Amino acid sequence: MDRTNDRRIIINEADFGGRQELLKWLGAELSFENYSGASLDALYDRLTDIFEPLTIEIIPKAKAGCSSWLHELCRVLNFAAEERKNITVKCSHRDEE
Repeated sequence: MDRTNDRRIIINEADFGGRQELLKWLGAELSFENYSGASLDALYDRLTDIFEPLTIEIIPKAKAGCSSWLHELCRVLNFAAEERKNITVKCSHRDEE
């Protein structure tokens, strides 16, 4: 599949103060109507309603890993990508052992 025309969203953890701020911003970026950014479950539900190609890249603040809320977001995005093959997620972090 040619993914060169994907809509691309880059999430840089350094640009956000926390999960709620990021969820609201992401909802606005994806033009979700009546989306308050209240939960990761709500985000998942909305993502699985997307049918056009979408790539989401996440860049953590620290090279060694990401905050727990960003790690949770990566998991939810990856679950949505498993459900919808039109979504590609790139989480640029390493899990700490």
